[in-house]
Amino acid sequence: MNFEFREESGLEFTGNWFIDSGILGFIRVLEDIYGIELQEIREIARRKEILYFGLFPFAYICSEINRKATDHSRVPKDLINEFKGEILNSDWESGEEVFEFTWNNYITRAAMKVWVERKVEAVLFKKNGVDQLPPDLRNSVTSIKKDTDELEKKLVEKHRDDLNKILGHRSKRFKPDDIAKVLSVTDDDLREFSEEFSYSFKEYRDCLLNLRGLLEEKWKRDVVGKERVPEDLDLFYRLPIDNKFYKNFLFFQYSATHQKQKESLLDIISFRVEDLEVLKKVDKTINKFLTSYKKAENTYYAPLTSRHLKSFSEYLFVYLISFDRAFEFFNRLGYVLFYSNDLDVTYRVNRKLRIRKSKIEDQSVLLRVTWQEIIDSLIELKSEWALENMYIIKYRDVNSQTQRFMDVEYIGISKMHAAILLDDVIRENINHTLQLGKSEYVWLLEHLIQNKPLKPLVIRHLVMRASGRTSQRSIKPLIYALAIDSEVFSGLNPRIFEDPIEISPRMQEVVLRIKEAYGEMNTARRNVTELIPRNTRENTLNHLMSILRRNNRYLFVNTLLKILMQENEAFHRLKNYLFNRILQNDETWDIYAAALLTGFLGGR
Repeated sequence: MNFEFREESGLEFTGNWFIDSGILGFIRVLEDIYGIELQEIREIARRKEILYFGLFPFAYICSEINRKATDHSRVPKDLINEFKGEILNSDWESGEEVFEFTWNNYITRAAMKVWVERKVEAVLFKKNGVDQLPPDLRNSVTSIKKDTDELEKKLVEKHRDDLNKILGHRSKRFKPDDIAKVLSVTDDDLREFSEEFSYSFKEYRDCLLNLRGLLEEKWKRDVVGKERVPEDLDLFYRLPIDNKFYKNFLFFQYSATHQKQKESLLDIISFRVEDLEVLKKVDKTINKFLTSYKKAENTYYAPLTSRHLKSFSEYLFVYLISFDRAFEFFNRLGYVLFYSNDLDVTYRVNRKLRIRKSKIEDQSVLLRVTWQEIIDSLIELKSEWALENMYIIKYRDVNSQTQRFMDVEYIGISKMHAAILLDDVIRENINHTLQLGKSEYVWLLEHLIQNKPLKPLVIRHLVMRASGRTSQRSIKPLIYALAIDSEVFSGLNPRIFEDPIEISPRMQEVVLRIKEAYGEMNTARRNVTELIPRNTRENTLNHLMSILRRNNRYLFVNTLLKILMQENEAFHRLKNYLFNRILQNDETWDIYAAALLTGFLGGR
């Protein structure tokens, strides 16, 4: 991807994981609602007013509605497509004009059904629900409420068993969740019930439909297409949207009126940092991880205020209120996000994790699947920067008092391992699952990424091969695994690779030496196969593995020399290998010896 396009769209990561998570959340909101992917979003981002003041606020409200909506109150796909088409195909003079059009004509339509649902619940189940309605609705609604109460009592007392089949529970009265169930029942569904029950049930359902119709007409008349709602009904027309992550953000507060919700969302998008009161308000309510103005109790993860971060993006607050959308909930794990400094890699991996979500139930599976997706993305994107800066961020809950993550875990990869993974030949050969037991398999790449030696896995696999308990026949993954160990653990504590600054050799030189070690090991393996008859190899393999486990290199070399049957060029090459790589090699002789054992096996 060329740099100019990224600069033009402006939709790229900043290097701050916290803001970047919000950028990913922003993208996911748009993707979930409109079905558009990152590339298309970048193209739309050239028209910033449309993206940030139109497509985003509508998508954000729709996603909040759909989070808890019933099938009836979910935002219709037709309305979403209608809005997207109109907003993209029209000319606009300013972002404020786009926002006004979006809120007045489409957000109000998207929110109507969920607003009606909440009002119906209030009328039916709250003690003073009818009294909270405007005067022009009270008489009609009071009459409907009286009818529903009588019908409900009749249905519960006389037809409890039939009602239980529909509602799925026995109760002395209906519950709020039952309303959607009642409205979903068709006349055909009622044919299996008695005529008396069906008649009473239809009457109750018709009362609900009438009540809903009255409220919908009221909303359409006062709200849809209007610049402002009637002042005396401003709170009555509040959008009934809640978000536990941003509980204190004015938009979600129950005391916020319709107009205040509208203004607060525009403040967020416009990033009105010149207004100190707006800035303070946003700092303390939108972002749980920025320092509050009065107390600095939440400085553990991000000890900055929004004012310090405004240079990152003119739409910073848009990203901050999308922060929680970057995370995906996994059973038994909580909310999880894979993050790297590269937007494309982060987007791809998290997208694929969502697809495979049902198969991820514990941390080990999460890591394995994550790395599988990272490798797949790596093949296409070749992003060494992303490999060197990767994390899995996880939380189960956010404490509203301390404003800190309760559980965050990070993973990373050293410069050396990044260089190894970026080499196509090495990566393709160790992207291999090795059988170690009857039902035990390991992924070589995963062990490499975790900075664990690969030789123990190779030895265990050789035992399986020698006893004929596996059908796997590949040799190259085994030798590449040993070649990697010969360099990565050559005279250095593996922990040194946790700090890239302490790695002295250039990374590309390490990759080259791994390939050279592979070539040397593979030649020695072929020499063994050429010089030692098959029957002899089969009879000697277990004895040599036993010697290797006892770390007796001299006995290992002597035993091998005794069974060499001919003296030729291959013999001299193998003898030099035994002398230089085993007898004269105090650090990694066992790794080079293990490579020779692969020559006693069949396979390629």
